[in-house]
Amino acid sequence: MGMLSRLRGEHQEAVAYHRCQYELAKTVADVWSQAEALDQLGLDYEAAGQLPDAQQSLQLALQLWSQLEVDSGLASIHKLLGLVNWRQGKLMAAEEHLLQARGLALATDQLYDLAQIEGNLGNLAYERTQVETAEAHYVTALSYFDELGVVFDKIGILNNLASLAVAREQYDQATTWYSESLALSQTLGHQQGELDAILNLSVVALQQRRWTELPTLYQQALAAARSLNNCRAVWAIRRRQLRFLSFTRCSVY
Repeated sequence: MGMLSRLRGEHQEAVAYHRCQYELAKTVADVWSQAEALDQLGLDYEAAGQLPDAQQSLQLALQLWSQLEVDSGLASIHKLLGLVNWRQGKLMAAEEHLLQARGLALATDQLYDLAQIEGNLGNLAYERTQVETAEAHYVTALSYFDELGVVFDKIGILNNLASLAVAREQYDQATTWYSESLALSQTLGHQQGELDAILNLSVVALQQRRWTELPTLYQQALAAARSLNNCRAVWAIRRRQLRFLSFTRCSVY
């Protein structure tokens, strides 16, 4: 019930449910259930934007999982604490928790968690403008997802790698990453991912002055935006088209 309330955006109901669950577990000295309830409370508070409360709940959960010596629980909590600290701007603490989560996930062979953690470490490094470090984390995350046969999660990693390539003005490499992201999005029927990839490809084409590709890319982007009923995106793409037409006409004359 608590998780369902959180998914519905009913954060206070979720908090009340999991706090009750925690108190009941305390009365019978059920440490495992206490830890699980605190995990959920941390997620409830994080979803509600109450980050100090989320951190407090997760720190208590960390103590209990440590007492129980459950590495999988510890890895999950360290990962969550990393993200909560990051959202509060505590980048060093975030990195420390994510690195601990990675070590525990490695020890317990949790490849999916490892992939996610590597992606988070890449994002953290990117925010610090540590481009080479970010790239190494993204490539590692991609290799884990490939090993697991996980497709959807690769889309975000491919886009991040493409963004790094754009920042380095490596536009051919960026085109390769965005094209792979587009192909995966189309295969999965992920329309928003498809739209994002096409728009990113149009930006790269513009940077490389590949003028002949732009009309097709804009038409594809319009089709994707219309299928999503995203009027704002449709108008934004139409403005890009008009600016491009104005530019090409001026260039001709």
